[in-house]
Amino acid sequence: MEHVAISGALAVFGFLGLLITLIAALLRQLPELFSAWREARGALRNPPRGGGNDDRQSS
Repeated sequence: MEHVAISGALAVFGFLGLLITLIAALLRQLPELFSAWREARGALRNPPRGGGNDDRQSS
């Protein structure tokens, strides 16, 4: 029974460590995510005039 408690405690600490690592990685990327989000919103609000750089040919 002691081994189960130790294994459970190790599993909980491992999960918490993984969770903290993932949250830290997300927080480090937030400025880039916000910048990309603003750029995408701006592109959707103000589409390029005169065809832009779309290489598709109309048929």
